[in-house]
Amino acid sequence: MVTPIQPLRFAFTSVNPMYTREIITLVDAAKPTKDNTNASFSRYKALWDTGATNCVVTPRIVKELGLIPAGVSQNRHAGGVSDVNLYYIDLRLPNNIIIKGVRVR
Repeated sequence: MVTPIQPLRFAFTSVNPMYTREIITLVDAAKPTKDNTNASFSRYKALWDTGATNCVVTPRIVKELGLIPAGVSQNRHAGGVSDVNLYYIDLRLPNNIIIKGVRVR
């Protein structure tokens, strides 16, 4: 009998001692590198929007990480449409899993 291969599962839990409307955790972000050994991660607060279709960073993070625009995209919002720069970052989640090349606006 062949044993089925089980997929890897990586998860983390964030516990809040009181009711909250927001999920905020600390994450580490870095300018993308080809390997993880040379990544220079900085710590930031992350607001998790479970219904979002895109990831967003602040201008402060763009400046601190020295991110270079990788393109432009249209951003639709309540005020209409605007062009925004696209960037790529590497993220290290609270469970130490690194996600390489996350596209952010």
